[in-house]
Amino acid sequence: MPVLESLSNQTAEEEARKTVERITGFSVIKLHRFSKIDWLICGNSLNQTTLYREPFGVAYGEFKGRKQHESFFKQNGFLISMDKWEALHVASDSSHLPFFLFVKTNGQDGPLFASMFNRKSVPDKVVFGGRRDRGLETDLQPQAVLNWDRFTQFDSDGYQEILSGQNR
Repeated sequence: MPVLESLSNQTAEEEARKTVERITGFSVIKLHRFSKIDWLICGNSLNQTTLYREPFGVAYGEFKGRKQHESFFKQNGFLISMDKWEALHVASDSSHLPFFLFVKTNGQDGPLFASMFNRKSVPDKVVFGGRRDRGLETDLQPQAVLNWDRFTQFDSDGYQEILSGQNR
């Protein structure tokens, strides 16, 4: 399976991962490249037998870098493939962990936005579409549309707002 993410998107994802770790105090583990899910967000607990810190999952995370400015998404909503949306739901349903969608707009220099979902979350609508610039047939598929008002800028205040559920 080829890596389809550009170097700038990989850089933006790494910066976003560091931001999430700094703001939340959790570790963010990049999952295997064949996983449909980008991250597992982990806390650490002390194993009383081995006295080693062991990570435990607190949420899943999916990162998307977008070159458009945030105003584009305010008008059109955020799209994520139904395949990816379903993978996040299955993981959330089987583990009872929430999942976060992180969106970095305006290339790697733009702000980071996030929203928290769970296994009961539903998209605002479903459309057929996707990327057309790569010429890959697999890029065109059903997409979940999430209204932009579900997302909050991810900083210390925004993180608290997301956790309180005020942005759902």
